[in-house]
Amino acid sequence: MSRIIQVYFKHVYSHNPEIVDVAHEGLRDVLQQQTKLPKEVLQTGLRPILVNLADAKRLSVPGLDGLARFLELLTNYFKVEIGVKLLDHFETLGDPQMLAKAALSPLEENPDISRMTRLVKVFRLLPATALQYLKQLTQKVVEVEALLHQSAPGPFTENLAMYLDRYHPEGAQNLFDNISDARYVRTYRNIIACGKAPQLVSTLSDRALNICEICFANFDNTESVITGLSLIRELSLTSPAWLSDREAVISALVGVWRSILVKARTPSFDMSGPDYQIIPSMLLEMLMACLKQSRHTPLLFHIVEAFEIRSSFERSHVAFFLYEHVALQDDIEYRKEVIESFFELYDDPTVTWAFKTNAMRLVINPTIRVYFAEKNDTSLISPQLVQRITMSIWKPLANPQLAKQRDDTLLIEIFAFTNSLVQHCRNKISDPRKDIFKLAWMGINLLEPTVKLIAYVLAARFMVSIETPVKFIRLTWTGLLRLKDTESRTFFRQAIDILAGDVARLDLPDPKIPNSLPEWASRVKNVLIEEGHVTGQLVTVCELLVNHPDLFYEYRELYVPHIASSLHKLAFVQAATPEMKRLTIDIVELIFRWERRRMAARDEAMDLDESVSVRRIRQASPEPSPAKKQRVDRAGTAASSTSGGGWAAPGQVRETITAHLLRLVSTSSDPVTRGGMTKRALDLFKEMLGPNGLPNVNVKLGFFHRAMTQASYAHSRQTQAD
Repeated sequence: MSRIIQVYFKHVYSHNPEIVDVAHEGLRDVLQQQTKLPKEVLQTGLRPILVNLADAKRLSVPGLDGLARFLELLTNYFKVEIGVKLLDHFETLGDPQMLAKAALSPLEENPDISRMTRLVKVFRLLPATALQYLKQLTQKVVEVEALLHQSAPGPFTENLAMYLDRYHPEGAQNLFDNISDARYVRTYRNIIACGKAPQLVSTLSDRALNICEICFANFDNTESVITGLSLIRELSLTSPAWLSDREAVISALVGVWRSILVKARTPSFDMSGPDYQIIPSMLLEMLMACLKQSRHTPLLFHIVEAFEIRSSFERSHVAFFLYEHVALQDDIEYRKEVIESFFELYDDPTVTWAFKTNAMRLVINPTIRVYFAEKNDTSLISPQLVQRITMSIWKPLANPQLAKQRDDTLLIEIFAFTNSLVQHCRNKISDPRKDIFKLAWMGINLLEPTVKLIAYVLAARFMVSIETPVKFIRLTWTGLLRLKDTESRTFFRQAIDILAGDVARLDLPDPKIPNSLPEWASRVKNVLIEEGHVTGQLVTVCELLVNHPDLFYEYRELYVPHIASSLHKLAFVQAATPEMKRLTIDIVELIFRWERRRMAARDEAMDLDESVSVRRIRQASPEPSPAKKQRVDRAGTAASSTSGGGWAAPGQVRETITAHLLRLVSTSSDPVTRGGMTKRALDLFKEMLGPNGLPNVNVKLGFFHRAMTQASYAHSRQTQAD
């Protein structure tokens, strides 16, 4: 048996891992059969490693691994005093010059680092009294990791973690004793992150509030605050519900957050330092992680406050998080709770207007839009909420003087919110409808262009949803058409499209007056004639006609001659943009489609009742003179009475629009084969001149004369040179 044990001892030091495992298991089996080994056998087996322990230079990785394996099986045979020698060797091997060089290369390939790692591993295998080395060992590892610039778990982390986990109460206290030393904090953070010290993590978690009390005692001491935040964040990463289960810790974090906000809201306070970039970012990360685990409405609105902090930390992901957490939430009750909680905050005079604006922009309006896009009910908006909004927002802001005191961005969000309610909850807003209309009318009279435009959107939505006096609809329609500043084209198009969809029912032509016009149609003509020389107004009318071809078809003679003659103002001036050129193609196509529609109507009428038409012509009065044969249409253009199908575009208009397309194609630098605007213009040109296109169109090539002359002259010069 003794010889067998000696064989096991010998092969525990082998370089072959498989042989080492077999020898280790064999020795374990022997110890299970006899509780005590013969002294001579033990001394013989341990002599090689004990001899090597006498000199740090003689230490080897296999030898230290063998020592560790012996300690697992023979702990009671070793004296704890061996730890003194191990610490000396650790310090000897950890030469600062060696560590400086090791920091520049992979640590796993450094033999000295490998031996130092094995030395740390031995400590957790020593007898229980090895607790006496806790402070010394931790300090030495901290110092070595600092010299190695170790910011993430490294080669020492797991072994030190398992040692501290064995003595977790004392290990936790050691952190508290050195919590002001950033090096200790960094080492402990790595230990928490590695997952090899569950009891230590549990002990630190139980004392998390103590960490907050120590580190957050003075908010002006940002270094201490960052220390506390980094430890709390590392602990919170050990379990998804770690932070959400500790309300006291959340309150401590909110306290830090509020202190940062107070400084951010003080214009004279300098927040350009790196600490004020780190702290908000760490807090946001933890608070958002907490919200993913629990619905904590007050915490949600603290996230919104991130946009008030005057420091350059990353917050682009916050808007999407809020959208995902509230607007896309399936629980209607939670969304309702968030909305109602916001309007309670809105009435709080201590809450900043910047917060109210951001909350509406990031939480309330997205939630409203998503909800009504998904559902066809209004349960999200309670009558009590409508009453609160009326008293808090609609009534007060109907006063222009008070509205001018509010930030424009807040007014924009309020108008957008109100617009959604008018569109989807018309029954619930019947009582405060007058206040809503006053709010919209007040916004129309403000000077800020974007506020004015979104107020027009609200007014238009109100008029098509709720019965409104005709005079206000007329004023709104005219005001929209004559707007000079329409930089926010999205709002402008939205407002005019909403109103155009319903304006046809107003001011219908008088059947007793021949060729009478509805006022809304004549207003568009007036704007085109009086202000068509202004590019913005011309674009406005053109877009309106293109977007509502059916609405303006019966009155096309009012607009077609003028816009056809104005196409060059949009496409061939120095300030022409690709969007304006595309608009001219839209206009040409609109005129062409209108003509096709007229001709189709004429042909259909002639096919249905050709014989009746002929009979009526024969029974008519004698032919009038050529001067009387022409009539003047509503646009003031002479048109043939025999054209049929309504007003026909004059030949000059047809020639103008075809020439315009030809000029667009010929002057474009983009090849037709690439597609896009040039290809579309050419295809439309071909269709207009095709068998189903416009009849009797003369294509003018005069504007090509100069280019063709220059090309001919260049060709002749080249011929003479040859």
